[in-house]
Amino acid sequence: MSDTNVRFKDFSLDRPAIKFSIDGQKFDALPAISITLMQDVANVMSKFSDDDEDGINMTNATEILDTISMMIDRLLETESAERFKVLLPRLDLVAQVIPLFMWLLEAYGLRPTQPPSPSSELSPTESGGTTSEVGA
Repeated sequence: MSDTNVRFKDFSLDRPAIKFSIDGQKFDALPAISITLMQDVANVMSKFSDDDEDGINMTNATEILDTISMMIDRLLETESAERFKVLLPRLDLVAQVIPLFMWLLEAYGLRPTQPPSPSSELSPTESGGTTSEVGA
């Protein structure tokens, strides 16, 4: 069989790097994650945004840190994950860690990073524009 009869397509993706810094240290996240992992992270984040009276329940702080450490292992490059876990106990959960996870989810495409532009808020008929109709 000659090479001219072989069909080949490369489905590799050239994803941009995802990098961030916290407290003067730079970290590298994986450039892409599976949809299953994205859902796992979203589920963990939803636990932090539940409507508790006091926000995050600090009686399970160890469980929270363990869960975050597990997610960090799955989201960051190995060397970055190890350094981040050393830094984690000194970080502010509400002001730094949760916003970081939300930003990572946005970077991976779960939610848009910017609100829609004002021009997309109104349809043409609401803004006084004209509409087109089929057959007109």
